[in-house]
Amino acid sequence: MTETDIKQLIKVIHEASGVSEAEIEEKMNAKIEELGGLIGEMGAAHLIAKELGVTLQSATPDAQSSLKIESIFSGMKNVDITGKVMQIFNVREFKKKDGGKGKVGSVVIGDDTGKVRVVFWDGDVQKLEELEEGDILKIKGAYSKENLNSEPELHIGMRTRIIVNPNGVNPEDFPDIENRRMKISQLSHGMQDVDIVCKVLRIFGLREFERSDGNTGKVVNLLVSDETGVARVTLWDENTDIVDGIKEGDILEVTRGYVKVRNEMADVNVGRYSTVNINPSGITLDNAIESSYSAATKKSLAEANDGEVIMVRGALVDISEEPKIFDRDSGKGVVINAIIDDGTANMRTAFYDALAETLLDMPTQLLVGGDYHEKLEERRKKLLGKEVVVTAKVKTSDFTGKLELVARDLNLNPDPREEIKTLLEEARKGENYGA
Repeated sequence: MTETDIKQLIKVIHEASGVSEAEIEEKMNAKIEELGGLIGEMGAAHLIAKELGVTLQSATPDAQSSLKIESIFSGMKNVDITGKVMQIFNVREFKKKDGGKGKVGSVVIGDDTGKVRVVFWDGDVQKLEELEEGDILKIKGAYSKENLNSEPELHIGMRTRIIVNPNGVNPEDFPDIENRRMKISQLSHGMQDVDIVCKVLRIFGLREFERSDGNTGKVVNLLVSDETGVARVTLWDENTDIVDGIKEGDILEVTRGYVKVRNEMADVNVGRYSTVNINPSGITLDNAIESSYSAATKKSLAEANDGEVIMVRGALVDISEEPKIFDRDSGKGVVINAIIDDGTANMRTAFYDALAETLLDMPTQLLVGGDYHEKLEERRKKLLGKEVVVTAKVKTSDFTGKLELVARDLNLNPDPREEIKTLLEEARKGENYGA
């Protein structure tokens, strides 16, 4: 885009909003500074227009020359751009409005100003088979749209031309592909496009829930580990079908997951662009943590400190009469609180979602529906006084200021031999440390 194009857009925003051109330029400069220089003037103009309620699409000039990624915004036509393939996403099928089947796939390309997703439809998805990460794509005649995250993305149309690894383009002029494979200990909230290799420790049952739009969703949680820690892997909707082929002890290679920290534990979510490979060839995890219990420090409740992950063996001395139901993006969540006493102290313990189902032996749908009181009372009577083993994160309550537990795993029928094994392992570690 030329300086004339930018001035034209500023004029359009001024005429549509009544805000002076000077003030619009000030807002654009402030937006560029706010985003750390990650966008250019054209991108800033688009964002300011959106904030002021101005639609630029009809006033958007066609792109005549090759653009930088930072200059792309929704509504552009005839976009010419060159970038390196940073990621390739699997092709998936979907049902069209007319009842037919469609296909869609995408890649992310990058240049020295940013990244953008490029979407391929139906017959064009075959072009993805020719691509590898690191290839240079020269795209001529694409068009841009706004995605669900209010970000621009490019779409390949009937007249779009794609040249793979064109002559005269130096791959070294483009950014390196980021290493997405992470260890569990490196995961943090908000990470996108993360790859992990992990071992399945436990598989929780399929749960169905009602989405805010009235549709039914499906979710399965897996407890997994590597040599650095324990986390969850969450499968959503059509991805839950693969759980029938997974068993405890399997090695999973999860690609392009996104990370949320829920209930004091990292959760790698498998979304529409993610893949899960079961027992991939050539990948082993010989030193992976064998259970959530071995990943925790065995401590009495009296010794517990804020921030620790501990394993505690104790009795359930109280269980809430009412579970708490709360809203989340994926539907309804549930938590049940209990008191565990190990003889040295007692501590409030929160069991969320799949662990709440395990503790109460009831599906979330029944708890959300409210028709559970009689069954819950019977379950409480059966559980009170029962000895259990819990792995949990110790945290200080925001409300009481006291220490409490957020459960990560629950064993309702602990085997004394497992505890002896854990104690022996800890003793060996102590001997090795002393040596």
